[in-house]
Amino acid sequence: MLALCLAGQVARPCRAILIPIVLLGSLSVWARTEITVWGLAAGPDAKGPEALVREFERRNPDLKIRALRMGAGEMNPQKLMTAIVGGAPPDVINQDRFSLSDWAARGAFRPLDDLIARDKDDPLSPKEEQYYPSAWGEARYEGKVYGIPTSADDRILYWNRTIFRRKAAELRAAGLDPERPPRTWSETLAYSKVLTERDERGNLKTAGFIPNFGNSWLYLFAFQNNASFMSPDGRTCTLHSPESEEALRFMVDGYKILGGYDEAQKFQSGFQGNESDPFIIGKIAMKIDGDWILSSLVRYGPDLDFGAAPPPVPDDRYARRGRFAGEKDQFVTWIGGFSYAIPQGARNVEGAWRFIKFATSAEGRLIENRAQRDWERVRGRDYIPRIQAHREANQALYEEFKPTIPNFAAALAMHVQLAEVGRIRPPTVVGQALWDEHVKALEAACRGEKSPAQALRDGQAVVQRELDAHHRYFELPKLDFRVPFGLTLGLFGLLAVCFGVWVARHKMGRLARQETIWAYLLVSPWIVGFLVFTAGPMVASFVFSFTQYNVLTEPKWVGLENYSDLFTSERQNLIKAFWNVFYLAGIGVPLGIVTSLMVAMLLNTAARGIRFYRTVFYMPSILPAVGATVL
Repeated sequence: MLALCLAGQVARPCRAILIPIVLLGSLSVWARTEITVWGLAAGPDAKGPEALVREFERRNPDLKIRALRMGAGEMNPQKLMTAIVGGAPPDVINQDRFSLSDWAARGAFRPLDDLIARDKDDPLSPKEEQYYPSAWGEARYEGKVYGIPTSADDRILYWNRTIFRRKAAELRAAGLDPERPPRTWSETLAYSKVLTERDERGNLKTAGFIPNFGNSWLYLFAFQNNASFMSPDGRTCTLHSPESEEALRFMVDGYKILGGYDEAQKFQSGFQGNESDPFIIGKIAMKIDGDWILSSLVRYGPDLDFGAAPPPVPDDRYARRGRFAGEKDQFVTWIGGFSYAIPQGARNVEGAWRFIKFATSAEGRLIENRAQRDWERVRGRDYIPRIQAHREANQALYEEFKPTIPNFAAALAMHVQLAEVGRIRPPTVVGQALWDEHVKALEAACRGEKSPAQALRDGQAVVQRELDAHHRYFELPKLDFRVPFGLTLGLFGLLAVCFGVWVARHKMGRLARQETIWAYLLVSPWIVGFLVFTAGPMVASFVFSFTQYNVLTEPKWVGLENYSDLFTSERQNLIKAFWNVFYLAGIGVPLGIVTSLMVAMLLNTAARGIRFYRTVFYMPSILPAVGATVL
């Protein structure tokens, strides 16, 4: 009917009625509100997220999702900070959960408690009881919820049954069972000692167990030993504790079996991925890794004979004796993942919340995984879903997408089971600093540079300084911008007066005066640009050096404290910075210039065979261009 009307084959009144309807329909499409989502997986193979977005837009015709990858999984904090400060943040961001508290403390994210309470009767709205306690707790800070958890990647022990069978006699001779993996720390060290093999030159050929290969870190072993890293009130860092020290000592002992940390790192430096994955080809007998590894294993090692088990725990925890006598959980793992959050200043909070509700619901997760599964089948690949933070969705995904290969199905079931006993990195404003120092302590102790106790104490001191600075921030006086602004104006005014006096003292004729005026007019764009874009930021940086300022909150005056820190707590970093500058400017640049000059002089000599040498020298520069031209 519409086609007939528009074609002129029906009476003019019909067209007069239908044409406005068509125009109104077009306007309704144009009026759709755009919701910007950062961190959503994108690309030709991301069919799951695409299906999720399509279904959401079908159910919400007034909204349109603008998905930007923005380094999903490796979100650049500078981008987010710039967007928030500039008043143009995304409406939704897929953020690493452990960093939520740091951003929330600086006012970067909007609390979601009011939206959760308002929509408590909405079947799509997230509810705390639907989620694993650790995943939900990691998205909270100071009692408020700042994100809705999506994934819940936990760690389990993978062991290569083929290697265990090959070393069965040696394992039995050591009193170990080759039909099962280790269950305790002491067993892990004993198994590793037997399973580790070396070639005739003494180099590692097979590593039984590398403590930090895969994804374990000190966090996992410390959590198993009931270490907390932060005090209950969140004001004291407890990186150094008897529990953490014992966990780190276990890692040090694990590396000693391999010949030391550096020897293990040298062995790992030759590792490759995909078909040459060290676990697939038998260079690693045991490793602790996350659920994400299953997709790679089923693709590149579907015939690999491996087993899955809980990560080995302290002997007393496994036996439930001593301080673990009353423990409910015999095994403990470490859990991480991402969450959807709404940045402070988002323009479309309501639309963003509607998307988060749908994307994190059990229904939304099933839609996403079904579409991804169908795409993987088209490519001839098996599909194994990731572990979700949503209990119901996790169980539904396991039942619907359970792998047909028994050992892969058992591994996925183990990940689902251990999600209930996951521990999390403490939600704290110094989460990144705590992570960095925990890594430094691990490496220093395993290399033998420091004792486990000293390495942890040094890291704890650094984190505590940052923690104290954060809490002291609220007691510091605000920076009165009128003072530095007035001083800056006064300085520039004084310079202008001095310049005026200098000009007045130099008597010039009419022509010279006109030439001078025109000269300054012509260079004025550069002068203005220098003052605004170079001198201005330099002055601002100098002023901010007397403050505690993180861009997202207002600067607070600390006086000379930052300069004092340079010669005390930051002394080593200062020395390293000056050494790097000296090395680059005093050694690197001169050496590069001298070497280049010597090569140029050599190419310009009339020595015998110089033509051949020139040809060989320039060949790497010429051949790519020639090849590209031919192609």
